[in-house]
Amino acid sequence: MDLGFLDLNVIPSSLSELTALTALTKLDLSGNQLTALPASLGNLTALKSLVLRGNRLTDLPASLKQLTALTGLHLDDSEFTEVPS
Repeated sequence: MDLGFLDLNVIPSSLSELTALTALTKLDLSGNQLTALPASLGNLTALKSLVLRGNRLTDLPASLKQLTALTGLHLDDSEFTEVPS
């Protein structure tokens, strides 16, 4: 699902219900102005690629640890001051 370059600064509440998209394998949120991500992203258990580059993120929700199928996490050009654990 490509939601890149939409100038989003928050995930709209309608998109926060992403838990219904359990078969989703790629989510591209690059080039927005996101400062935070909803914990519900951790419910996308089939997700293999999460593209967050070019946002204003400084932290990631702990729920992303539930994404056991994830093989690609793209965080370049974000505002992290340390590597997320």
